[in-house]
Amino acid sequence: AGVILDGYPATVRQATHLKQQGMELTRLVLLEEDDESLLTAAQNRRIDLLDRKLYHLTGRYGLPVPPEEPGVMGRLEQRAQDDDSRVQARIEHYRRRTEGL
Repeated sequence: AGVILDGYPATVRQATHLKQQGMELTRLVLLEEDDESLLTAAQNRRIDLLDRKLYHLTGRYGLPVPPEEPGVMGRLEQRAQDDDSRVQARIEHYRRRTEGL
């Protein structure tokens, strides 16, 4: 018997807490992506302001390519959270939090 933890522990403190509770990690899957790929993923993500549906201009990362309909294309915007500086800040925050795991 076991358990799968998705995104946890994300800090050394959380890992220490798990150990104190008697939970030992026996296997770990770490998915890594370079910063440039993460930035590219965010740069090409768009949201339809009418129905709030997410698209990706290249059709990658599990999101569909937006339909080539003028009405839809005219409503697409990049989300504020996908701005380069915000994405870079999230990456740096993640790296600081997970350092030492």
